[in-house]
Amino acid sequence: MRPAQGSHPHICVKISCRAIAIWDSLRVGMINADRVTNFGKQPDTCDFLETALIARHKTDTVLEIAAAERAIALEASP
Repeated sequence: MRPAQGSHPHICVKISCRAIAIWDSLRVGMINADRVTNFGKQPDTCDFLETALIARHKTDTVLEIAAAERAIALEASP
């Protein structure tokens, strides 16, 4: 998923961060099976955020997000 051509990366980053915060809040208290289902929907949001950050030349932040995604994936694994 990519931000639309001509979009403003700073706005994309702000919206994506809010969406990820919502996804994270939904994971609290879930059983593992529900976490796996929920996690399956979050990568598009993270990809969108990473693309917007790359457009803003924030590659270190992209690497931090990718590492956090991997940690979430391992935590959600059965």
